[in-house]
Order: sequence, then C-alpha cells, then structure tokens
Amino acid sequence: MSKSYFFTKKKHAINTFILCFYVLLITACANFKQNEHAVTNIPEKFSIYPDISGTNTSQDLSEWWLNFNDPTLSKLIVDTLKNNPNLKDAQANLNAVIAQEKVSRSALWPTITSSASAGSSGTSGQSQDSYNAGLQVSWLADLFGQNSSAYEAAQADRKAALNNLYVVQTALLAETAQTYFNLQGQLVQLKIAQDTRDSQKNTCQLIEWQVKVGVKNTLELEQAKTVLAQSESSIVQLQTTLENTRHHLAVLTGHTPEEEKITRVAVTPTDFPAFKLKSIPAETLRQRPDIRMAENNLQAAIARKNESRAQLFPSLTLSGNIGLDSGKLLDLFSGATISKGILASLSATLFDAGRLRQQLAISSAQEEQAFYTYQSKILSALEEVENSLVTIVKLQEQEKHIQNEVKSAHLAAQLAQVQYRSGLIDYQTVLETQRSQLSAENVNSQWQTNKFLALVTLYQALGGGWKNEEDRKQ
Repeated sequence: MSKSYFFTKKKHAINTFILCFYVLLITACANFKQNEHAVTNIPEKFSIYPDISGTNTSQDLSEWWLNFNDPTLSKLIVDTLKNNPNLKDAQANLNAVIAQEKVSRSALWPTITSSASAGSSGTSGQSQDSYNAGLQVSWLADLFGQNSSAYEAAQADRKAALNNLYVVQTALLAETAQTYFNLQGQLVQLKIAQDTRDSQKNTCQLIEWQVKVGVKNTLELEQAKTVLAQSESSIVQLQTTLENTRHHLAVLTGHTPEEEKITRVAVTPTDFPAFKLKSIPAETLRQRPDIRMAENNLQAAIARKNESRAQLFPSLTLSGNIGLDSGKLLDLFSGATISKGILASLSATLFDAGRLRQQLAISSAQEEQAFYTYQSKILSALEEVENSLVTIVKLQEQEKHIQNEVKSAHLAAQLAQVQYRSGLIDYQTVLETQRSQLSAENVNSQWQTNKFLALVTLYQALGGGWKNEEDRKQ
C-alpha cells in the first residue's frame, strides 16, 4: 500500500475523532439548560399599611440600635460584636469556607510538579552515574464545566457562610437589646414591688397601733402581715429573675457574669424612639441575611447539579514533561540530554451501574429542596414582619386604655386608704384596691417593655444589624 493511503486513513481517523468530540460538546451544551424557578415575589407594600407608596430603595437598618439613643445599649452592642464567641465561631467557619473556595479555584489551573534524581549503576569496578531533573505539567481540560461548576458552588458556599455570619450577628444583637430592655422592665417591676411593700408595711404598722389601742382586731393585723410577707417573697423572686437576666446579658457580651460591670449600673428607662413605619418598603426584606443565605445555597445546589451532569461526559487530560539527563552533575544544566513529551488522553465512563446518573438525580433533588427552602424563607420573613407590625400597632392602640387603668387604680387605692383610716371601709377593700393598683402598674411596665421588644423584633425581621462587604470596607 502506498504512503498516501496511510496518510489518508490517518487523516480520516483524526477528523472522525474531532467530529465525535463536537457531537459530545453540543450534546453537553444542550443538556446544560438554564435553571428556572418561580420564586415567590416580595410585595411592594406590607398589608397592614395598604396606603404605603412602595420605593425601590431599602432603609438602612445596619445600626438600628442607635435609634434608641441609649449609650448603655450601644456599649452592650459593641461588646457583643467584639466578644461574643458564637460570632467568632461563625467567622472561623467563614474562613474555612474561603479556603475551600480557593481549593476549588485551583482545579481550573494546570498542576506543575518537579522532580530530581541521582543514581549510580554498574558492575564490580565499573559504575555509571546518572543525574536527571524535570518538570511535569498536567491539566484536566474543563470541557463540560465540571471544575468551573464546582468553583461556582464554592463561591456560593462562601457567600452563604458570610450571610450565615450575618444571621448569627443579627440574632445576637437583637437578643442583646431585648435582654437589656427586659432588664429595664424588671428593674421597674422591682421598684413597683418595693414601693408596694413599703406602703403595706406602713399600713401594717398602723394596724398594729390600732390593735394596741383596741380600735382594730388581730384578724386584720394578721391579714396585713400575710400580704406583707407575700410582697417580700415576690421581691425575692423578682431579684432572682433580675440577676439571671444580668448574667445572660453578660454572657451575650462575651463576659463572665462576675466580671461584667456594665449590667450593674443603674439602668434608666429608655424613651421609645419615633419610628416611621410607613417609610419601610417591603423590598427591605431582601437585605435579610437568612434570605440571602438561602439564595446562595440555591445557587450552590444549581452549580453542583451542573457538576454532576458534567461527569456524564468524557474528560480530556493534557500532560507534558521536559527533562534533563546527564552522567555528571555539573553538566546537568549545560551539556545534558533534553527529553520531552506531550500526551492527550480522553476518558469516559462506559458502565458504572447508574452511579453517575443517580448522583445527578440526588443533585437535582437537592436543588429542588434548596429552592423550596428559599421560598419558605421569603414567606416566613413576610410573616415575621407583618406580625411585628401588627404587634406594634396594637400596642400603640393599648396605650390610652392602659394609662386610664393605671390612673384609676392609683386613685382608687388612695381613696381606699383615706376611707379606711376614717373607718368607712374594711381592710379587705383596701387589699383589693392595692392588688388592682399593683396589677395595673405591672401591666403598664410590661406594656412599656413589650413596645421595645416588638420594635427590636421588627428591626430583626427586616434584616437590620449588619453591613455588606463593601460597607464594611468603607
């Protein structure tokens, strides 16, 4: 056979290989269809305020605690950001994920290794030395996007880890503020209980004097002592709760309970800040870190599904080497023999009992799961904000009724004291008016605390308490 015949056959084989390669490439591109999901839309307005005019800009709630204009609260927030171990744990997790992202990125580049060896061989009395050094290069061509998809997944994981840090941060800052306002409320309730105890003690002393002069009987005195003992007991319970709250606040700020001093200072009630509910568009929800994290997890799941799909197609590996061989070490880089080579290999899985297909099915199911988790986060966020708004509005509507209750109960208790001293009513009536006054004042104190707690919950529900990477750099 002629030389041209072999040349023609060789050329035909090469063309056939190239044609098959392009068919595989087109098939892969056809399989890499765009992922489409019907994501739940965030409405322009919250339902409790249907007259809100929606805007395209989100309100900056990154430092919402400053709206309370309370230096003690701001100091506690700063300590939480600086010292809380849960935040440091989330930061360490982020650092690990960043390192993993760099590992995934390295797979896109060739691997270069070096080698060197020296040896001696021969028979008795004769030996031959050999020295060689070389470089080897290997690169897995990312024809169908397996490595790039893995890198995309790693990038999404890094963003999810960052947003997880913000999730932890927003939750801790809200908990710190709520614990602080609970501490304020408990201090007020303790003061109410102590004032009530002092009033009951005065009444008890009055009855003791009246019993001595024969005006009152010992039954009323024993009733007064019983009520006084109950008040003393409730004060001890309030003090226990107060100390527990102080301890929890210390731990949130990253201190041990005995070393944290700021929670020991006299806490003065904070004025409720002016808050423009209607200035917040529903679009603000997109800054919630848990929603952003769920979106990142969905992006990672999509990338991993593409990575699994790419494994169904052949892989092309290119490798090459260059080496220097010499019988003398000093001649290795001058008069050595140069050896070189290049190799391209194409490999594909012919049979694996459906392992790769099932791995693709698993990745597809995980993508679907991530999508529904993302949807669920959006719906939960809307629910949390709507509930917080309703709570604040209803608390504001309660204000007039609670103030009237406190005023009437206080007046009734004063009148009862005057009439009892005048002998117009019995001591049981005085006790009833005192209980009503104590209950009204406690309800008012809890209502004041609930206003702050509801506002903090709203700030958290809107995703406040963190800054994105660009803001942090600035």
